[in-house]
Amino acid sequence: MATTSKQVADGFPALKKLGFPSGRRAVPFVQQLEWTDCGAASLCMVMAYYGREPKLAEVRDAMGIGRDGVSAKAILDTAERYGLTGRGIKVDLSQIKLVKTGTILHWEFNHFVVFDRIVKDGVRIVDPATGPRDVPLDQFSKAFTGVAIELIPTDRFTKTKREKGRLTRYVQELMSEKGLFSRIIVVSLVLRLIALVMPLITGMIIDKVVPRADYDLLYVCLVTIGGMTAFNLIADVVRMHLLLHLRIALDTRMTLGFLDHMVSLPYSFFQRRSTGDLMMRVDSNSTVREIVTSKSMSAVIDGVFVLLYAGVIFYVSPLLGVITVAMSAAEALVFLCARPTYHRLLAADLDKQAKAHSYMVQMLGGMETLKCAGAERLGVEKWSNLYTDELNVKMRRARASAYVDAIRGAVASLGPLLILTIGATSVMTGKMTLGMMLAMNSLATSLFGPLSQLVSSALELQLVKGHMDRIDDVLQTPLEQDRDAVHQPPRLRGHIAVRNLSFKYGDQAPLVVQDVSLDITPGMSVALVGPSGSGKSTLLNILAGLYKPVGGEVAYDGKMLHDMDVRTVRQQIGIVPQHPFIFGGTLRENVALTAPGAQLDRIIAACKVSCLHDDISAMPMSYDTVISDGGGSLSGGQRQRVAISRAVIRNPSLMLLDEATSALDNATEKRVIENLERLRCTRITVAHRLSTVRNADLIVVMDKGRIVEQGNHHQLLATGGLYSQLLAASQNQIATELPHASPSPDASLGSAARGSVRSTRSHAHRA
Repeated sequence: MATTSKQVADGFPALKKLGFPSGRRAVPFVQQLEWTDCGAASLCMVMAYYGREPKLAEVRDAMGIGRDGVSAKAILDTAERYGLTGRGIKVDLSQIKLVKTGTILHWEFNHFVVFDRIVKDGVRIVDPATGPRDVPLDQFSKAFTGVAIELIPTDRFTKTKREKGRLTRYVQELMSEKGLFSRIIVVSLVLRLIALVMPLITGMIIDKVVPRADYDLLYVCLVTIGGMTAFNLIADVVRMHLLLHLRIALDTRMTLGFLDHMVSLPYSFFQRRSTGDLMMRVDSNSTVREIVTSKSMSAVIDGVFVLLYAGVIFYVSPLLGVITVAMSAAEALVFLCARPTYHRLLAADLDKQAKAHSYMVQMLGGMETLKCAGAERLGVEKWSNLYTDELNVKMRRARASAYVDAIRGAVASLGPLLILTIGATSVMTGKMTLGMMLAMNSLATSLFGPLSQLVSSALELQLVKGHMDRIDDVLQTPLEQDRDAVHQPPRLRGHIAVRNLSFKYGDQAPLVVQDVSLDITPGMSVALVGPSGSGKSTLLNILAGLYKPVGGEVAYDGKMLHDMDVRTVRQQIGIVPQHPFIFGGTLRENVALTAPGAQLDRIIAACKVSCLHDDISAMPMSYDTVISDGGGSLSGGQRQRVAISRAVIRNPSLMLLDEATSALDNATEKRVIENLERLRCTRITVAHRLSTVRNADLIVVMDKGRIVEQGNHHQLLATGGLYSQLLAASQNQIATELPHASPSPDASLGSAARGSVRSTRSHAHRA
């Protein structure tokens, strides 16, 4: 009776740890690459289990994942598109044995995982964040919400394999340095040829020199060995320098190309990913380059010489050749068994590294918040937990590598010993000379060295997949715009036409901007007001080209925004975001960020508009004052005024201001707004302080994504709508803060503003 692979694996559990096939199909692991990817990655795993291997990015787009994640309904709808039929089911813990492999489980109320099978005292799940793991029943009952999605393929479901050749980009980059690459190959071949000749000279000394006492031939052999050793040293140094130049050339071009592509992606791409994770992806380029350049070349050269050494051994003794092939097959088997485990552990390692690194960036950037809350230790504890998870995965990787290296080392040691034993027998029976036997043993040792390197290179080349998944997630994301399909805009005059504009953050998400239409003439001052979450900032981001609407259009000076190069359009717009970022460097550099060649007088003029000049002049180093990244040494009001100065320094025809003065005291805010009103440009302002928008030519009131009112201050007051309610609420708040002021019900907005100034004057020095 034939023994199945499952029976072998069940009899030797250690083989399962090495990835030995158990005869049962497991759910393939697909790692999520965004915070909101768990639903898409889980669906990818289910489809891969049934024989289809789509790209994660493809499924993510089909699912329409927005900034807030994905619902079970979205998973079912997307599965239907791919030919799967599904249903939501309620599963009790006692019924878990009835759940089919490939069922998606709702996990901890904010995550999705895939059910694989029942194991001893627990359940094996495949977590898109961390990979396969066995969960004890008590932990499973706490994490599993009882809701599951069962999916079954229909006749419309088609099986496809994932496209190969993802290293083409790196091979092309490698081939672009043909000169360096070819020289490295030649030098490496020479080094290996020297290693091949050395054992033959050793055999000659034993067989020819020693029996005849031929000193002349001995001197020739010694001089040859000495010359080859010196040449080997020189060639090794040359090869090292050539490799160094190749690595620098590839690193520079590939990393810069990757970074240039990444910064050209849509703004939404960065909203769904952490800074630490993106930094890890940039670093992955260097890792892949190192593996491709060093390991691929080593694999080619080692493969050639393994065949050459084996051929020589076969020629001298077929029996020794058979043993060599058998030992080589044993090493190859080690590689095949270890490959799945290496893949899984690398994916988990990269995920844990990204999370720990990302939280470290957050912790250092949010140190003010942690200090104010006295939560420094809590921050360190959370990071230490993430770092411990990372170390645990690294330990598992190191343990797996140690097992594999031990087995490979045993095979590499056993091979030459067997060859030595059989060679010695051949010498004693007169079938082989002593020198030839020693030469063959030396060749065998030389063969197993490159063979081990070949297996090691193969393992590392397999590890490229984990890095490539993260890199491809960036490279396969469509650019914000196809530069060849858009045209350069002329100098903008500031006219904006918005027609039936709608937007939502994902296909399954609700509309946050609905059917908005506006016509804004050049030089006009427009204010967007409304309750929090009414879509004001989103509308401003659409006008800036940061978001693409799902319906309607935006036109600048009669030309559609999507037909123009948005980067060039933004260079003509002064944009002040709600949370401006201050870069590490001098104040001069930060203000001139959008105009690097600006002279000091131009920088000063921009800072005078934002009322920042006096603050900077009071600093010891004035405009050359160095500030840290994030602007921690500046007040909130100063950071906002740096951002306003950046926007003004371009002399824009249009300014988009999102709560640009919210951190200023009322007196400073009034001066800044007066200065901005003197500029000859169109201004669109988002504001919650209604005192700042009273003089606007047009006030647009939004609620739940729609425009509910528009007009000037007096017109809106006369209608008694939402604007009047917001104004009354702000006046009531001021009246509460100033109980003795007793404002009349019809008090003017100006008196309310004056009251606000009095109530905030104590904070003016900070802004």
